Amino acid sequence: MANRDKAKDAYDLYFVLLNNPGGPESVGAWLGHVTHAAIDKAIESLRRDFVTIDDRGPKDVCRFLDEIVDEDRAANVLAQVTALLEAFDGQH
Repeated sequence: MANRDKAKDAYDLYFVLLNNPGGPESVGAWLGHVTHAAIDKAIESLRRDFVTIDDRGPKDVCRFLDEIVDEDRAANVLAQVTALLEAFDGQH
């Protein structure tokens, strides 16, 4: 979420991953076929901000929804982004 300081950005990503018919795996696989510097930068941000449930990404989603960090929700957020990244990596 480089150059962004809005918790809603992390939530928007989570919402898309949860509601995409193919799940986060299809998003990651599709992104893996796109060659663009903006995609590379976004993936780099995800790798930095979504490593553990205590990192910025999962915490931002929880705070956007509840103003508190719920560990179960943070774990689900992390699982969604991890699935995206694994699918992305599988295309490279």
